[in-house]
Amino acid sequence: MVLQKLVHWDEVVTRRCYFTLQNKQLITLLQKISWLGDGPIWLVLIVGFPIIEGKQGLYVSLSMLLAALVNVFCFKPIKNRIKRQRPFVRFDDMIAKTKAGGQYSFPSSHTTHAVSFLVGLGMFEPSLVVLMSAFVLVIALSRVILGVHYLGDILIAAVLGVASGISAVLIVTYTL
Repeated sequence: MVLQKLVHWDEVVTRRCYFTLQNKQLITLLQKISWLGDGPIWLVLIVGFPIIEGKQGLYVSLSMLLAALVNVFCFKPIKNRIKRQRPFVRFDDMIAKTKAGGQYSFPSSHTTHAVSFLVGLGMFEPSLVVLMSAFVLVIALSRVILGVHYLGDILIAAVLGVASGISAVLIVTYTL
């Protein structure tokens, strides 16, 4: 009963976000930001930090790489086990405004990776936290507004991202 109410609330809020924010310029901007979250921005940071910041930058990059591995090997099976249909599949009146990146929606891989990378970045480069937090938030919300995730997908993904990010930072910190 409680789970059904949560799912219903999640669907209602997701649909409201999707239909309220269908502005052509906003969608175009969010498509570009979502694309950056596909990997390009993270690759630039992973390669760039050791070059710019030396040993400290290497720690950032290693924590990001380790978090990515944790995310893929621990959380992808959750997605395949839960098998939650994406909003644009579940609702005939919704259209995916970007590439979905897989068949199922829960949890959001974009958000899990973005948040876990933010944790690593924040632990080693705290001066970037505010800027990157805003970017990560927009990546996460873009997935809802673009019709490929529910709000609940990104909320749970954020929790998972914090867990994998902290785990990666601890492993990197205490093994190097």
